[in-house]
Amino acid sequence: MGLKRTCLLPARLARRAIRRWFVWRRLRAGRALRPGPWWVQVGIDERCNYRCAMCWAHSHLLPPQPRKTVLPWADFDRLLRDLHQLGTRRIEVCGSGEPMLHPEAMPMLRLVKELGMESVLITNGSRLTESVCEELVEMGLDFLRVSINAGSDETHHALTRAPMGERSRIMEMLGYVVRLREQRNTTVPFVGVTIVVQKANYRELGRLAEEATELRLDNLEFVSLGINPASAGLALSPEEGEEARRQVAEADAIMRGAGKTTNAASFFDRPRETYWTKKIFAKIPCYIGQFFCRVNANGGVNPCCGCSRVMGNVIEQRFREIWRSPAYRSFRREALELPKRSEPVAECRCYSCGHYPFIMEYHEKLAAGRFGEL
Repeated sequence: MGLKRTCLLPARLARRAIRRWFVWRRLRAGRALRPGPWWVQVGIDERCNYRCAMCWAHSHLLPPQPRKTVLPWADFDRLLRDLHQLGTRRIEVCGSGEPMLHPEAMPMLRLVKELGMESVLITNGSRLTESVCEELVEMGLDFLRVSINAGSDETHHALTRAPMGERSRIMEMLGYVVRLREQRNTTVPFVGVTIVVQKANYRELGRLAEEATELRLDNLEFVSLGINPASAGLALSPEEGEEARRQVAEADAIMRGAGKTTNAASFFDRPRETYWTKKIFAKIPCYIGQFFCRVNANGGVNPCCGCSRVMGNVIEQRFREIWRSPAYRSFRREALELPKRSEPVAECRCYSCGHYPFIMEYHEKLAAGRFGEL
């Protein structure tokens, strides 16, 4: 038996070496290792009813933007069915605006569930009503993520230009979702709120955590400020940054004390400087083009949320063609060479990348030869 095991070991190592060679050959050629991405964000509506100061698209600090578009139902339906056939497992319905403004937002979310994919709704919560909440629970939405961005109605109003009292109403609706979930003896949707930490709200993190635990929400996520062309004044000073870290720690303790979760650990790990991922991508490549993409309401496909480079358009092409296209292969090759470059990939914000934890995880799996998990 011992001899047999000894003989099997070199054979296993040889197979792994061959597999590694095959994988890296495909990577260097810019080819995808999967038939399609396993995770896709679909922005269904570019319009928004808020004017959040820190927003890249709708900030009240920015000049008026061109007319916004919505993704037609027929194109969404075709895209989802194509992605399902390609093995996509997670669909995040979002927007460059507010997705729930789309007149067919609820049927779109239902289609995700009907196709058996994990469904996520990212929203500002403004369109949540009791009937909408009931429908979300009934359809089995997996994740409900609401950008609340304040611990008080006054701060929410100042940041978003939403009506005064809107934040409290939204939080009440999230509590209603949790109660509905409990009444129906289900664990979904997982309900979380996010807050972009900045000058106006960094003292309210503990307060928001207390409210979230009172409502029995599941998660609180802290998001670092991404500076848009007009919002540099929202950034924290070093002294304010220290107080924000104390507040994050306090909020994390409150949430965990109630058995809930936060992303405090990863928030603390992120450097404060604007280009927080420059050092990371000096050491490892970017693999985002292997497992993720974003589809916009105009049909354009971007390889990530921080890249304006367009790979193709799902209104004009089938997604499979785009995923295998020369443009996508070129992007993947450039991203693979990122450590050797002296600047980010063209049209991408590689040095302020919000996807870096997932890219690092992918790199670790690749380095360990866990190819079946890629």
